[in-house]
Amino acid sequence: MTSHPPTDRARLLRLAVLGLLAAAVAWLALGHLRLTLFAPFALDEFEYAHAGWRIARGDVIYRDFFEAHHPLLMQLAALLWLGLDDQPVHLGTLRFLMLPVLALAIAAACVINRRFCRGWSAVTAVVLLMIPTLSSMATQLRQDPLAAALFLAALAVLYGRRLAPAGRGLLAGTLLVATFWGTLKVVYYGLAFPAALLADLQAGRREERGGLLGSPAFFLLGTALGLVPIALYLSATGTWDDWYRWCIAFAFRHQEHYPGFPWQRNFGQLVRHSFWLLPAAAVGVAATVRRLAGRADAGRHPDLLLLASLPATFVSFAWQTAAYLYSLVPFTLVLGIFAARGLVAATDWSLATARRQRGGVFVAVALALLFAGELRRAGDGLRRLLVPDNSQQIRVLGRLGAMTDPEDAVFHPFGGQISRPAVHYFYFLEPATRLLEEERLRRELVPAMIEHRVTVYLHDRDLFPRLVPELQAYLLGHFLPYDETIWVWGRRYAAGPSAAVEGDFVARRDGRHFVWPPAAAADLLLDGRPAGGPIFDLAAGRHRVAYDGGLGEIFILWLPRDGRPFPPRPELLSR
Repeated sequence: MTSHPPTDRARLLRLAVLGLLAAAVAWLALGHLRLTLFAPFALDEFEYAHAGWRIARGDVIYRDFFEAHHPLLMQLAALLWLGLDDQPVHLGTLRFLMLPVLALAIAAACVINRRFCRGWSAVTAVVLLMIPTLSSMATQLRQDPLAAALFLAALAVLYGRRLAPAGRGLLAGTLLVATFWGTLKVVYYGLAFPAALLADLQAGRREERGGLLGSPAFFLLGTALGLVPIALYLSATGTWDDWYRWCIAFAFRHQEHYPGFPWQRNFGQLVRHSFWLLPAAAVGVAATVRRLAGRADAGRHPDLLLLASLPATFVSFAWQTAAYLYSLVPFTLVLGIFAARGLVAATDWSLATARRQRGGVFVAVALALLFAGELRRAGDGLRRLLVPDNSQQIRVLGRLGAMTDPEDAVFHPFGGQISRPAVHYFYFLEPATRLLEEERLRRELVPAMIEHRVTVYLHDRDLFPRLVPELQAYLLGHFLPYDETIWVWGRRYAAGPSAAVEGDFVARRDGRHFVWPPAAAADLLLDGRPAGGPIFDLAAGRHRVAYDGGLGEIFILWLPRDGRPFPPRPELLSR
């Protein structure tokens, strides 16, 4: 893709290739839109969506509810919640926040590659959209894609030669702080920036074109300007101590106690799904180093930061106790930038060789066929990410919205209540939290359930065994399944064909309750009085229950907000 005197044929060929690249971007973008709409929700998305809803309602992160992450994503989600009603299904709406984030990451990558690719930077967009592991994470409501996009934007600003050095430094510093407010991980994978600052300060660069960071003084000013609103927020909310306790001190304890696994597990997934990425990136790195070596301004070129970011982002991923796939996002983005450079460099070489010998033509054709084949594989990969889709999760969230009021506390161990109040400060019970706070959770969770008058519990059979024993016993003893996920406050009364039922029922709150089967209402006594029908009002507290109608078992349950009695499914209790 080297520049040569244009001819009509060359111009038409260029337009055709650009048209194909644009079509590929549009096709892949449509696939990512489908991912946003229909891919299954991850547990972390419930956490961030619920935290955003809490912030939108005026709760203060770290003080009023637990979080060990920096809150930028949740604050942005809160802005969206301000324009939405309190329906849990809006988790799907919040995902649309990630589309402009992905667009920012791709735009920044294209800017970084604009000069290197000489008008073919659209290749960068295609390459990034062809990586299924990146696609799956970048379309979920997560902090890592947001922070990585801001990090790339900070790098891209340094490539903007139309900006004065002061402007480049100012914007880069501000964007880097925004990245920090998105994730603490940038302290590791963003080390190229403080290294560049030290190099600029040591060299005392005052050239007209500036240093690695443009103007180091303005970079520091931009950093300060970014830190000011963060400091004001923590001061105004009085959460400096809480922020340090959970985001700094607890984060290191969390890393130490989290049940880990080797980084090779998820890195291998990236390699398996995009095997071409590493060799293409290796060619791109070699081509970048070669071009830098021939530049008079190599010592202040932003490609140095880009090169340093490749190992920094990888080490940031590999050093984690549990190196999840989302932590690969920054490395994958930087790797994709170099892979695009590698493809362009290889195509340049093959076209230049083709003018001298026929072998270059075969290389160019082989590259084109490989690219087309990988494009097809990427499309297949995007479709696989939709199996299964999120339709069942959407149905559950829709039922939850219909069955409860926005003020009804709902329990789920990982924030799955979305836009319903949680029952405890630790609303997201991930493994390290359960281990480090086990004594407090065993002491406080059940009383918190009682205090918040919880009548709906969202069950997950995989997560249930990880709950503290006291909570497991409470849930099994006081809730009955509506379906496999939604359990409702109620009690089962069993008796023989001729034996009467005598017992009690605790109404967790004032409100309507019902008996199942409805025919049992004719012989049901509550506090010595006839129930008066299958649906009846009960005041909060303990009530005497008597039944002698001859049915083998009856159930008394809290009636959901939609007013629809339902047959409980006690057989699900044993699953």
